[in-house]
Amino acid sequence: MADSGILWIDIIFDWAVIALVELARWLGITYEEINVWLFVIAWPIATFAMMVVILKLWQDKRMLVKTLSQMAAVFAVLAMSIAPQTASAGPSSEDMDYSVTRPLKVVTKVSNGIRFDVITPLAHTNVEGGQDSFWYTDELIVIRDLKTGKVLHAEHPASGNVTFVKSKKLSSDYVVIREWSGGASCCLIIHAYQTRPEFKKVLEHNNDFFDRTELVVGETTLELHKEPAINFGPSSHSQLKYNPAKFDLKTGKWD
Repeated sequence: MADSGILWIDIIFDWAVIALVELARWLGITYEEINVWLFVIAWPIATFAMMVVILKLWQDKRMLVKTLSQMAAVFAVLAMSIAPQTASAGPSSEDMDYSVTRPLKVVTKVSNGIRFDVITPLAHTNVEGGQDSFWYTDELIVIRDLKTGKVLHAEHPASGNVTFVKSKKLSSDYVVIREWSGGASCCLIIHAYQTRPEFKKVLEHNNDFFDRTELVVGETTLELHKEPAINFGPSSHSQLKYNPAKFDLKTGKWD
C-alpha cells in the first residue's frame, strides 16, 4: 500500500485502491482493466464532452445577449414612434449649467442642412472659485435641423477628445465622429450619422484601443476592429490583435 510518509495522502490512496479493487471484482474484471476503462477511456471522453457543453453554453449566452440587445433596440424604436412629438431628443445645450462662466470649445460641421455641434471644455482651465472646467461635464454632441433649429439628436460623449473624421472618400451623406475615452487601454468610440435622405444614427462602435488613422475605406464603408464571434486570443487587453471588419453605412451591416 501507499508509503509516501504523508498520512492523509496514504489513507486516501489506500481507500481509493481498495474501492477500485472491490469495484473490479464486482464487475468481473481485473484491477488493471478498471484503471484503463476509468482513466484512459472514460475520463478523457467526459472531459471532452464537458468542454463541448461549456463552449455551447458560451455561444448560447452570446446569442442571448445579442437577441436581448436587438429586442431592446426594437422596443426603443417603438417607444420613440408612439411618444408625443414634444419628446426630448436627448440632452441638449439648454441643459448645461450657465450659472458659472467658463471657456468652452465648439466645433461645428454642416451636412445637408444638418448642423453638428461638438461642445467640449478647454483643457484644465480654472474657472471662478478655482474649479477645473472639466468638473462640469460639458462634453456634448448636439445635432440640429439648420432650417428649423430643432434638436434631432444629442448625447454626452465619454470624454472631451471628440473629433470629426475627415476623408475625401466619405460620401457627403454621412458624418463620422470619433471619440477617445482616454486611459492606457481604452477606448476609441466611432459614431456615424446619415444626413440624407433622412437623419439617423447608423453606428456607435467600440473600436477598443485600435486608433486607425484611415477609418474610411469607401464612400459608405468603414474599416473597424471587430471581435470575432469565437475568440481564443490572449486574455491580456494589450495583447489583442487588430481584427479588421468592414461596416456598410448604407445597409447598416457588417461584411
